[in-house]
Amino acid sequence: MTAKMEEDLAYLKDIAESGREAPSLSGRFALLWFGLLTVTLLIHWALARNFIPGIGIQYVGLFWIGMVVIGNIASRLIGRGMRDLPGQAAPNNRVENVTWTISGIGLAIFALTLMAVVFLRDNMSAIMFDLIMPTAFLVYAVNYAAVAAFIKKQNKWVPVWISLLASAGTLALIGIPELYLVSAVAVAALWVTSGLRQLLEEPKSTV
Repeated sequence: MTAKMEEDLAYLKDIAESGREAPSLSGRFALLWFGLLTVTLLIHWALARNFIPGIGIQYVGLFWIGMVVIGNIASRLIGRGMRDLPGQAAPNNRVENVTWTISGIGLAIFALTLMAVVFLRDNMSAIMFDLIMPTAFLVYAVNYAAVAAFIKKQNKWVPVWISLLASAGTLALIGIPELYLVSAVAVAALWVTSGLRQLLEEPKSTV
């Protein structure tokens, strides 16, 4: 067992004996991805409504690609800076890490498959892309519910319900540009009710 593992286990033991819970380590990632996603969704809505002169909706894909590239690079940098933070072996943090990683990969595959279907099949409309956000919110609900099962905090189910309502709401808005405006508002609400709390509770120093 390495010294880092021993320190982390000692930290978790202290947390358990005091009756507390290991704080989430996802706050920085939530700030990064939800921030990027909110901005990209607002740009998508603005382009769909022709609110940005000289740039048509046909360029929206570039903004989404840029979001993914920037997000992945920044995530790697954030991850390197968090290697020594305590609590990484805590059940809630392990569940968060696995669920959000796998769901991110899954949503990327889903989006790329939709893209291939739309461009390769003449009978498919670009409206298919509107399925991405309803699906994403449904996945978010599952992720938040999985973590909620490990924590005792008040209002832990709020992000779950926001995600479920956003999934239903955006599904009802398919084909309407306001789908992306509503999505941006919902993502911002998830940040306030979940990501912000995680960021504020994050350990400020190593063990």
